[in-house]
Amino acid sequence: MRRREVSVRAFAAVALAVSSGTGWARDDGQIWTGGGAAVNLNDRWRLTGEVVARFSDNRGGLYEIEAPTLLNFRPAKDITLAAGYVHNPQFADGDLTTVERRAREQITVDNIARVAGGRLSARLRLEQRWRDNTDGTGWRVRPYLKYSL
Repeated sequence: MRRREVSVRAFAAVALAVSSGTGWARDDGQIWTGGGAAVNLNDRWRLTGEVVARFSDNRGGLYEIEAPTLLNFRPAKDITLAAGYVHNPQFADGDLTTVERRAREQITVDNIARVAGGRLSARLRLEQRWRDNTDGTGWRVRPYLKYSL
């Protein structure tokens, strides 16, 4: 048996094993809308805000509004530090189910490298999350890598 045939068979076996335990997801038509604004306070400081509203057939319409407000500081040309608050009410069938409040911190580094004519940038976001009627703090780390051509 040739090496390529072994690779294809091994890949097929792994794909079959992974997919055998998964179920089919129900269809759910969703629409996500959003808008934002930014105010430059000076050359280094900026205030940003946005609102994202998410709608789902399976959750009876509007199911989430995410509204982050961040204070951004640019210590260098390609580096931005930001911190702020995210207000996130959640709904099901028109009823408020919970409110999540998040503290958010992030660092963005633009133009890390040039690759194949494009630019590589990255962001690391940290969040501490609190939900009404739930004890404790949820912690989330969200890395993001972007290639722009």
